[in-house]
Amino acid sequence: VGLRLTGRYHRFGYAAVSFGEPVSLRDFQANLRRDVTIPLARELMKRVGAIVPVLPVPMVSTLLLDFGPMTRAEVETGLSRMIQEMPNAHILLPRHNRDYAVEVALRHLLERGVVTEEGGKYVPNPADTDLLRFYANSIQHLAGGGTSGNSAGAKGISAPAGS
Repeated sequence: VGLRLTGRYHRFGYAAVSFGEPVSLRDFQANLRRDVTIPLARELMKRVGAIVPVLPVPMVSTLLLDFGPMTRAEVETGLSRMIQEMPNAHILLPRHNRDYAVEVALRHLLERGVVTEEGGKYVPNPADTDLLRFYANSIQHLAGGGTSGNSAGAKGISAPAGS
């Protein structure tokens, strides 16, 4: 309660849910004369990827991984560019405000120790690069690849659709 009264209380972050068009298994099977498991998995993954909500932390994580240490102004400019490059994405900005979205994302990453502020720049913590990649990977398919193809530690244990 004391933190709320003094204006120092912050939420843990933002979450969002999106619902896509239903898939009729009957219609899907009607177009195939073989096992539908792999084609269905691919179709579902494509549909999920198209509606995944894009939140500030994954966008800022992508920028920091791609460009290294950045000033807040550089992050804001980079976020604007990312938004323009994803015209069909479900981008969720807190308060519908780019600058506030950057503030929220950087605060979250600073509080978790994933980035530090040094000389007016936000610098990724080398020990937490995998966590930055984890965040960035949630939008990698929408952000034109980004993050130099890095996929955190899960790459070796994940099975792609169709495997």
